[in-house]
Amino acid sequence: MGLDSNRLAMLLAMLHRHAGIATFDQDVFVNVVSGLRITETAADLAVLTAVVSSMRDKPLGKDLLIFGEVGLAGEVRPVQRGQDRLREAAKLDSNAR
Repeated sequence: MGLDSNRLAMLLAMLHRHAGIATFDQDVFVNVVSGLRITETAADLAVLTAVVSSMRDKPLGKDLLIFGEVGLAGEVRPVQRGQDRLREAAKLDSNAR
């Protein structure tokens, strides 16, 4: 719902090709809170990390922050305003404690 299905299919295909993790025999659903729609590519790496976490039944750390664009060759690319994102996450973390 919250992520374009074509983008998800492409990310899953890259996961299979470059990491050897196949999802073709699985149903993969991506849910985004509050009904938001993700259009920026900064969520690519987080989506793939969540998929692998689910497939391996290994939960991610509660204080983990993941963002990055995944290119067609499987490379992780930096995203715009990465430092701003880190600062904002640090503020949210300090407010939660």
